[in-house]
Amino acid sequence: MGAKKFNEYEYKNNNQRIRVRFLRNSEERLNPWEITNFVSRVSTYMYKIEMLNTIALAINQGIEKKNIFVLDRAYKLNGNYKDFSEIDLNTLAINRVYAIGKPVSMEPNQDLVEIKYLFESLYRVNKILYRFARKRITKEDRLDAYSVLKQKGFSAALNFIIDKAKKKLNDEERLNVSKNVETECSKVFRKYQEYLVDQEHFDDIEAKLEKSNYEELTELEKRVEKNYYKKFYEHIFILPRPVVGIYIKEESKFSILCGDHFDSNINKNTKIDLKSVTHNSPIKAIVESGCQILALGKEEKRKEELHELEKRKMELEIAKLEKENKLMEQEEVKNELDMLNKTIELKMRLDSMAETEENLGIKSMASSYANRQLCMVYNKVQNGYNEVLKTNKFIEESESIIDMKV
Repeated sequence: MGAKKFNEYEYKNNNQRIRVRFLRNSEERLNPWEITNFVSRVSTYMYKIEMLNTIALAINQGIEKKNIFVLDRAYKLNGNYKDFSEIDLNTLAINRVYAIGKPVSMEPNQDLVEIKYLFESLYRVNKILYRFARKRITKEDRLDAYSVLKQKGFSAALNFIIDKAKKKLNDEERLNVSKNVETECSKVFRKYQEYLVDQEHFDDIEAKLEKSNYEELTELEKRVEKNYYKKFYEHIFILPRPVVGIYIKEESKFSILCGDHFDSNINKNTKIDLKSVTHNSPIKAIVESGCQILALGKEEKRKEELHELEKRKMELEIAKLEKENKLMEQEEVKNELDMLNKTIELKMRLDSMAETEENLGIKSMASSYANRQLCMVYNKVQNGYNEVLKTNKFIEESESIIDMKV
């Protein structure tokens, strides 16, 4: 039976986008850099909230947690990531992953650990080669090293890298550099050996983690949890633009999630766009994104806003009845009531859309260690977003729904 395939866009609302208008409720001016920084940080949280719900969605659709990974460095805003949504590791495309970072899996996965340490050894050796001899490991060398890894194992791949590095050196360079190359690869190999020893504890640790029995973890098990379970969530939160993917073992491929945000060949209406910024006082910024943006607002805040609108509506309806004989005032109340009804209708639609996005993702996950960790990061992202608004003295002035159907 083949690997479980996951197409996130089958489950996402691609027919509508959300436009959010931010208003700065302060007369104090911001310079262009501060405005750019504000929009960048808001976009970061928008991207992460979609990423978290997409990870949960993948798990809900049967993707094994050990096959979900994050690269340990962020993608660059000015990078070229065309055709990046699926990476065939058996081709030179493996270098596109290598250029960003090493994979860190959600749960221990030996294949991904070996790729991680293969990349680390290549980074280390390349640094030594260039520092002492102005030589480099090539793209073709990296692909060959991965081929050796798949065919002969990790030790053989390290030996291949060492031999390949030595062949790039002349006699004088070889005398001075070879030892450094061997030392760096030995450091990586010791890490790999530590992983093989730690494997023995995975089953016991996972059983305790699933039951939230953290107090029963030994010091050794706490170290293992930190190295092989928590690292994934730490990278998701710390990195401004984390790259998350699914490892398809049978095909030796990486399928990258939320690729619409950085792969120019994908257009699924989920990416984030800055529509406009006005530098006049008050400063306004308009940002447009996929519907996942709605999940940035906490559920209790959305309900509270709706409650306040409903309360105001009731007050106006009472006022309208009281002023039936005062036609002019009644017309003013009626106009405000009409606008309020439209606002409530929009808020209810937005709230329903937010619920849908969350219910497909985080809220639908069964209780587990992964669910608790994702929820923790989820709350941190929501808090971070609200803190950015507060620090920069912006508020969400309004939201609107953009229909993408032609």
